Amino acid sequence: MGIRFCTCCGHVTEGGGEPCPHGASALAPLAQQLPEPGQILHGRYRIDARIADGGVGVVYRAEDRAAGRDVALKVIRPSVAGRPGAVARFLAQARATTRLEDDGVVRVLDSGVSVEGHPFVAMTLLSGRTLADRLACAGRLEVGEALDLARDIAWVLAHAHAAGVAHLDIKPENVFLAQGDDGRILVKLLDFAGELASTVAASAPGPGPEEVLGTPAYMSPEQVAGEVPGCPTDLYALGVVLHEMLSGAPPYAGDGSRELMRAHVRGALPDLPALPVSSEARRGIVGLRNRLMAPTPDERPGAAEVVGAIEALRRTEPGTGMAGVVPETPSLGAMGTMDYDQALRAARSVDAAPCTVLPFASAMPVPEQAGAWTAARRGEQPRLDDVVDPVTLSLMHVVFQSAGPEGGPMSARRLFAPERAAFREMVVGWGGWVCLDAEAGMRVVFGLGVRDDAPWTPAVRSALDLAQRLDRFHRAVGLRVAGGIGVITDYAFVVPGTMPSADIAIRGPLVDRVVALARGAGPRRILLDDRTRRRLGDAFAFDEAGAIRVQGVQGLERIFEVAKGGCAG
Repeated sequence: MGIRFCTCCGHVTEGGGEPCPHGASALAPLAQQLPEPGQILHGRYRIDARIADGGVGVVYRAEDRAAGRDVALKVIRPSVAGRPGAVARFLAQARATTRLEDDGVVRVLDSGVSVEGHPFVAMTLLSGRTLADRLACAGRLEVGEALDLARDIAWVLAHAHAAGVAHLDIKPENVFLAQGDDGRILVKLLDFAGELASTVAASAPGPGPEEVLGTPAYMSPEQVAGEVPGCPTDLYALGVVLHEMLSGAPPYAGDGSRELMRAHVRGALPDLPALPVSSEARRGIVGLRNRLMAPTPDERPGAAEVVGAIEALRRTEPGTGMAGVVPETPSLGAMGTMDYDQALRAARSVDAAPCTVLPFASAMPVPEQAGAWTAARRGEQPRLDDVVDPVTLSLMHVVFQSAGPEGGPMSARRLFAPERAAFREMVVGWGGWVCLDAEAGMRVVFGLGVRDDAPWTPAVRSALDLAQRLDRFHRAVGLRVAGGIGVITDYAFVVPGTMPSADIAIRGPLVDRVVALARGAGPRRILLDDRTRRRLGDAFAFDEAGAIRVQGVQGLERIFEVAKGGCAG
């Protein structure tokens, strides 16, 4: 007989399951096609647009004509609805979520099977983006942001677990970063996969032998083993998400689902990358990640304990709230006498001699120099017996942050686009090579061409100019596009008679350092490494801003801030 539903009460009957009290004549098959925009579902929801696609269902923006409001309407895919127990579990999710009265859970407004045969859930329509979108844009998050998000996720889980509800599918796609009325980011969890083990069996049939609840990259060992999941399952997945936020990728990678799932059971837990925090804070973060991802559920902390642990980390390491910068020493005060506007005028007064860029074809080495050339392309320190020349490069990197509306023609990023284009043209005229121009960041390298002035001068001049452009945009338009800017100067080793490969400026240790500075700067700040600051002499005013940890470098590297006076933006 297959899966059918009652047109009177929405009761779902599968095969020889419990019959509907309205009788067999009231049963009808489920819909075989997803609804389309413009269609009215259940006599109430007018579908406006398809806004998200998932493995289980599709989410639409719809108008609830009965309540006079827009909602997010999730409809299960017909291919999924045909699986044994899938519809019952889908609706059990909605019932489980309605039991949670917490700001961190998306509110379920209605659920059931429509008269057209579509199992659906109507939810509050949110404004914002998922953590997956945030990670796709940022790559990896600053330590403070990652800890704050992990704490907020744990807080929501603590309330859910106390109410007897487990999520069972924690992953970045199910963490929504909603924009609050006051501008703050509110974490909300989407798509609770079921209730606790004690109530799952009563509320819905479990998955079949070919199905597993969860997403392979975030699944706990007990999920992989087919055991009944529960609250500790959520904590394991939170550990995976924390690792991904801090490193830019989940801890395990594989070519397929089975390989990923085996890694969670047998794989060695990889180390986290270098973090710009003290060694004590790093030990605390790694220890928390390890406890969350413990192989057995009993070894993992509870959600409320995680909240407390992260709060303790934030109290003992205030630097994690400064976008990753570790304050090492008190400020030494300004080392010069020029304020921000004076510094900008001084930088612009430097003669911008035309730049003659050597063509890459002429930079190829002769065969006997191949060993040194290969080392130089990898950004490695060549052996002493390799004949190489040190070439000084200065990199400027900016991390853009927008507080305006995203996505539309009036978004802050789109309105600032002409200024970005003008800035690119300007730095090329000053001898810069734009080696990265992504939505959330820009990187320019100086020293790849032949010119009279040192590369650090146009690099800092470009940083000052961009800071003023950001400030001017904010004052004129009212939408804030901020930029954290970092500038570093270092040597690249190349074969004599060649030009440094662009690869040296695009990846490797130089990039790691300048990106760390830009991320650590935050809005309205320009951070320099000590080498750049010393080469600039007393032309500008600087404040000592602390220090950062750099992978492959022992100890801390001192950093300095260009004094900007009253610059806003």
